[in-house]
Amino acid sequence: MIDVVGDACVDLVLPVPRVPEPDQKVHTRTAAMNPGGVALNVAVALARLGSEVALHARIGRDAFGSMVLEALHHEAVDATGVAVDTSIDTYFTMSLIADDSPEKRMVVAVTPGLYPKTTSLGPASWGHTAPFHPNAAARVTDRWRMLDVPFSIDLEPACLPDDPTGIASVTAGADTLIANARARDLLAESAEEALCVLSGPLGGRHAVITQGADGIVFRSEGTTGRIPAHPVEAVDTTGAGDGFAAGYIWARTQGAGVVEALEVGVLVGGMACRTMGALPSFPRIAEVEPWLGTLGKVGL
Repeated sequence: MIDVVGDACVDLVLPVPRVPEPDQKVHTRTAAMNPGGVALNVAVALARLGSEVALHARIGRDAFGSMVLEALHHEAVDATGVAVDTSIDTYFTMSLIADDSPEKRMVVAVTPGLYPKTTSLGPASWGHTAPFHPNAAARVTDRWRMLDVPFSIDLEPACLPDDPTGIASVTAGADTLIANARARDLLAESAEEALCVLSGPLGGRHAVITQGADGIVFRSEGTTGRIPAHPVEAVDTTGAGDGFAAGYIWARTQGAGVVEALEVGVLVGGMACRTMGALPSFPRIAEVEPWLGTLGKVGL
């Protein structure tokens, strides 16, 4: 079982011809509304690849919370660790996708449900989280360290304090630390320096920076490398980083080496850009398998 701990929400994605100016109205042709959130996305993407996965999250007893639970049931994600809290609202996001770029512009309606207050975690084959609440996340990673569970952390920009080393109590001992390009810029002035922070003060055994169309850069036990992006006609990048994390974790738990698993992550992350919205775009294992033979030494 893979345990994913973190956020579950509903994503509203709106394609627009352009981002409106102040006091300007633009019309959208279609709209996509699906359950989302970093943790939920990773859990669903893993389930579609064939992993047994449990989500630990906190939602409200409301319509959005019901959408989350229905999606988890449909995707065969274990939701026994999803707490329904009557004192909060399930948070939601709104993303604008303009015609000039598939890159999202996102607004997050933050609520206390962005990270679970408590979790009950046992032995697992892997753990993954995005530590939006550092104190609660530290308890989660402490538990994984005690149980000797390998774990990965998605260091979203919102997770990082002004002094990034201040989150070391959460990240220390992580098998893999993942940061996107925006988090990279908060960590250091260059990708190389950011990798040094991830694998140095923050204590990641393996460090990865995802850079969208520029692929990824990584450092694994002293070796630095780069993997280009998977070629795809991108429609919407929402969920691409979560797809990368899921592909990487899936491959690692299937016995792949780090570099091979990174290649699978890049593949799944690229495939997650093909459709509007994150949840509809995550591939199933049957879509991924034909590509595995093209990824260097990957043979799962």
